[in-house]
Amino acid sequence: MGFFFWNIFGISLFPVMFVLLAIWLIITGAIIRYKSFIISGLLINIIAYIAFFIDREFHPLMLTLVSLLALVIPGFILKYSAKDNHV
Repeated sequence: MGFFFWNIFGISLFPVMFVLLAIWLIITGAIIRYKSFIISGLLINIIAYIAFFIDREFHPLMLTLVSLLALVIPGFILKYSAKDNHV
């Protein structure tokens, strides 16, 4: 995606990717009815809004934070809840 839209978005490519990831998380959370994905999607939307105003050199740091919030923490919660429910 970055190769095609870099000229259009310029330095705002990371926040746009964050918004797309947040939309994906909210839709996934709504489909499987899992609040952890919905909450992390909303938090990532807030981080994406903040990323538009932060200097470009901090975007990789925000990417690690977003990855932790979007993938790692909800994944562990989903894994342990599935273990408790014997699914």
